[in-house]
Amino acid sequence: MSYFSEESIEEDERRNEAFQLLCGIREAVSIAKRTKQTIPYRKALELAYDISPELHKELSNLLTKANESDLVKYYKQKADLISSEEGKIIFGEDLIIKDLEDENKLLKLGENTNLIQKRIFELEAALEYFQPEDISENFILNHDFSLTTKHPFFEKQLYSNAKVKDYELSDNRVLRLRLLHPDKAERIIGSDLVYEQFNLRTNKVRFIHLQYKTWNNKVLYFSGGNMVDQIEKLDKHICKSGYCNNESGKKTF
Repeated sequence: MSYFSEESIEEDERRNEAFQLLCGIREAVSIAKRTKQTIPYRKALELAYDISPELHKELSNLLTKANESDLVKYYKQKADLISSEEGKIIFGEDLIIKDLEDENKLLKLGENTNLIQKRIFELEAALEYFQPEDISENFILNHDFSLTTKHPFFEKQLYSNAKVKDYELSDNRVLRLRLLHPDKAERIIGSDLVYEQFNLRTNKVRFIHLQYKTWNNKVLYFSGGNMVDQIEKLDKHICKSGYCNNESGKKTF
């Protein structure tokens, strides 16, 4: 049990410390990326998952769920009252966005803004309850890389570290999951996650290279980001290197 889940410590104290930690992640990443504007709190919370899924869960419990009963209900009530007064539907998320704009303007006026920053995070966290969940590629990748431990097919684990997991299969075979993202290997080859199946009897290997992309409103834009570049890298390092050929040397797809 970590500090953030220790119930003997006051929840408000743990929540304040969790917020300070999140601010530290946010500032450190912003400095490392040399961005003019610090990254959003929500993005910093996602990055906490890369540090530790357990830490991410504890920070989420302390910093976001607490807003569901107070801040979210407040904006729901406020939206209902304004809707009744104006005779048209007013959405709680629109009210939050307006208040966020006001808080961000205040943030630029001085240096002693720790309470303003905390209020901005609380508003951003409350806004999540009104919007569809946007799961990052990092979250999905780490979820899939760890999912095998929950399936009975993968009971016999041979080896595991942060980037590789080996499992013993039937018929003298071994399955390896290799996580390339976000290291140099991904930038060279173009894939995020690799499934490798080793047959120790025939000394043969089969593999599947996966590149993860998230959809934007049910649309996948090939022109956006570096998708074409990654496809070209996969083609160059896998298919054009002969790995897509069958035993006769012919390309199978």
